Amino acid sequence: TETTSTTTVKPADHQIEKRSPIDYIEPILSLASKAYNEYMDPGLKKNFEKPPSIR
Repeated sequence: TETTSTTTVKPADHQIEKRSPIDYIEPILSLASKAYNEYMDPGLKKNFEKPPSIR
């Protein structure tokens, strides 16, 4: 049963590891967007709506 448990945990761990950075970046991007919306001019906001190097 131990081998099965390890096999089940490995793929799940891999999936979580791949999803972790995106899960962390998404809320931060959302917060940054709201912050820019709050204290930035509409013209500047439009410039920041699409970050230059998101890849």
